Amino acid sequence: MVRAMILEPGCDAEVRFICPKKIDELVDGRPEFTVPHKGICIAVNEEGKIKGLPLNRSLLDDDGEILDIFAGTMVILGCNDKEEICSLTDEQVVLLLAEFGEPETPDDWVDDDVDLTREDLHHILDEVIDKLFS
Repeated sequence: MVRAMILEPGCDAEVRFICPKKIDELVDGRPEFTVPHKGICIAVNEEGKIKGLPLNRSLLDDDGEILDIFAGTMVILGCNDKEEICSLTDEQVVLLLAEFGEPETPDDWVDDDVDLTREDLHHILDEVIDKLFS
C-alpha cells in the first residue's frame, strides 16, 4: 500500500492508501503516467480525453501557463529516482494540496478577456486530439 492523492473531477482532493496494482481501477482503464516534478508521478486513463471523460485539473509550468488539462480521475503518487511508485511524503502532500486540492472548472483555464463556453473548450480539445491522432 502507498499513500496517494486521488483527484476526481469536480471534487476536493482525497489522500488515502491504495494498492498500486489497482491504479487501473481508479482511473477506469489503462493508466498513463506523467512525471511533472521530481519525486511525483500522475496516473490518468490513457484514453481519458478520447473517451470524453470529464475534464479534471490542469498542469501548469513555472510561469503559470497550462501544459495540459487532465481528463478523468487522477492518481498522484510518489516516485523514486528509478521512477518506481512509492508513497507521497508529508511535504509532498502539503504542496500537492496547495496545487491540486480544490476542483477546477473551465473558467479556471481561460483568460478573463476570452469568452469561451464549456462547449467551445471541448470543441478546441477535440480538434487538438484529432490533429494529434490523425
